[in-house]
Amino acid sequence: MRRAGLAIAVALVGALLGGCTWATPTPAGPGQAQLAALPEAALLYPGAAVLEQGGRDARPEGGTDRPIPAVVGATLGAQATPAEIVAFYDRELLARGWARFTSPPIASALEIRTAGWGRGGLSFRLGVYRPKDEPDPRLPPLEVRRQYATIFRFIIEPPR
Repeated sequence: MRRAGLAIAVALVGALLGGCTWATPTPAGPGQAQLAALPEAALLYPGAAVLEQGGRDARPEGGTDRPIPAVVGATLGAQATPAEIVAFYDRELLARGWARFTSPPIASALEIRTAGWGRGGLSFRLGVYRPKDEPDPRLPPLEVRRQYATIFRFIIEPPR
């Protein structure tokens, strides 16, 4: 009787494990090239200067089965107020079918204001940075930032 129970248990475990795969997850969603081809990836505030531009392809996140999504974006400088910049992106993105997030994205320690929009499984995140005289290695050099009234960054990515 014990052997029959053991045989059944082994068969059940084998059946359960037979359906499992141990493959490394592959990143899902659009790649960097697909995101960069979106018209919104080239949507720049009028007169803004591109200080940095780029992105990365999706890649597996170490130790988890959740991939880090692809992203594209740019850091810009403009002679405009944060309110003018947010209003421009709000107007332009809403006209292109994006929906404003009901709550703005959480601001990083560097940001004084954020805004976000979504469309078709993508998010467009806008962040306006703290005053340009604060040094920070994650931003363009201080001498570059001092040339503009406002420094801001946008990124486009699928949700995590």
